[in-house]
Amino acid sequence: MEYLLKYKETIFASILMVLFLITGFNNYNGALDKVGFQWLYLSLFNLVTILFFIFNKSQIPSEIFRSKIILAYFLFIIFGITSLLYTLNITESLLILSRWVICFFTLINITVLISSLNFDFKLISLFFLFILLGELFFSASTFFQIIFLTDYDFSYSNLLKGVTGNKNITSSILAIKLPFLLYLFHISKKNLHKFLLFLVYSLTIIILFALSSRAVYISLTLFSSGLFIFLLSIYSKKNIRKPVTHILLFHFFALIISFTYFQSILPPNSNVSLFSRAVTINTLDTSTNQRLSYYKLAINQVLDNPIVGVGLGNWKIESIGLDPSSINGYTVPYHVHNDFLEIATELGILGVILYISIFVVCLLALYKSYKKSDLTNQIFILMLFFSGLIYIVDSSLNFPYARVINQVMILSLLSLVIVISIRSKNNPS
Repeated sequence: MEYLLKYKETIFASILMVLFLITGFNNYNGALDKVGFQWLYLSLFNLVTILFFIFNKSQIPSEIFRSKIILAYFLFIIFGITSLLYTLNITESLLILSRWVICFFTLINITVLISSLNFDFKLISLFFLFILLGELFFSASTFFQIIFLTDYDFSYSNLLKGVTGNKNITSSILAIKLPFLLYLFHISKKNLHKFLLFLVYSLTIIILFALSSRAVYISLTLFSSGLFIFLLSIYSKKNIRKPVTHILLFHFFALIISFTYFQSILPPNSNVSLFSRAVTINTLDTSTNQRLSYYKLAINQVLDNPIVGVGLGNWKIESIGLDPSSINGYTVPYHVHNDFLEIATELGILGVILYISIFVVCLLALYKSYKKSDLTNQIFILMLFFSGLIYIVDSSLNFPYARVINQVMILSLLSLVIVISIRSKNNPS
C-alpha cells in the first residue's frame, strides 16, 4: 500500500512538473499580450501546486528553505521591494516585482516536485527531452517546408520561432536543453536509443544554425570548448576513458554532421551561413551597434547612480529620455539586452551583486557536489553547469529574465542544484 501511494505521488509530481515546463506553449487565447497570459498561467499554476501539496499532505524537506540559493533569491526580491521607495513609476515596479515573486514560488514548488521524484536524473532529463521535442516540432516542420519550396536565407529565420515570440528566445530554449541529451546518451544502454538521441541532437543543432542567433553561436562555441577541455582533463583516469570518448564523439560528430548538412542546403554566398553570421559580430553591424548603444547608456546610468537605481522595471521609462534618437515610431529601447546591466540600472550596484550571487552560490554548490559524486552523477552535474552557462551567455546578450519560458527553464536548473546540494549534504559518501 505504501509503495502504491508513493507511486501515485510520483505520477502526480511528474504531471505537475511537465505542466510547469510547458508554460511557454500557452498561446494568446484571445489575450493581447502572450507574455502576460503566460505569467497569469504560471501564477495560477503555482497556486494549484501549493493546494496539491496541502491536500496531499506532502512532506516538504525543511532543507529546501535553508538553501543558500533560496536565501539569495529571497534577499534579491527584498532588495527589489526597497526600490518602491524611489521608483519613477510604482505601477511598473509592482508589476515586475510580482513577476519576481511568482518566480520565487515557482523555484520552491519545482524544487519540492523534483524532491518528490526520488531525485531521478534520468526522469528529469527525459522531461527536458519531451519538452524539447515539442518545441523542435514547430520550428523544424516550418524549416523543412521552406527548404522544400525555396533556398533558405536569413529572412526566413524568424519564421522558425515556433512556440515563442522570436527566434532568439527559441534558440536559447533549444540550446539550453542540449546538455541533458548528452547525459541521456551517456546512461543509455540500447544502441537504438543512442541513435534516436543522436538524430534529435543533430536536428536541434541544425535548427539552431537556421535560427542564426549569434548569442547561441557563442554559447555553442563555449559549450563545445568547455566540454572538450574538461573531459580531456579527466581522460587520464583509465576507468572513464571510454565514456568520455563516447560523449566527445557524440557531440562533435553531431556538430560536424549538422554543419555539413546545413551548409549543403544553402545557396552560394548565403547571408545565413555560419561564416556570414560570424562576420556580422562587429561594430559596423546595425544590431551590434544598437546593443552597444544600449550598454553605453546603461553603464553611464549606473556610474551616475551607483547606489540608487531608477526602480525595478523602470529602465524602459528612463531610457526614453536618455536616448530619444533610438526611438523609431512607437518602438522604444525596452530592454538593455543584458540582464545584469539592466538590473544594475534599476537596483544599483548592490542589487546586481545580489542577483549575481544567486549564480555564484549555485556554482559553489555544484562544485562541492561534483567532488563527492561518482562518474555518472558528475556527468549530470557537468551538463547542468553547461546549461547554466548557456543561460548566462543569453542573459549577457538578450533579456531572458523578462521571458516566462526562459525563467521556467532557469528556475528548473536552480531547483536541480538545490536538490543536488541537499542530497550531497545528506549523503556525503
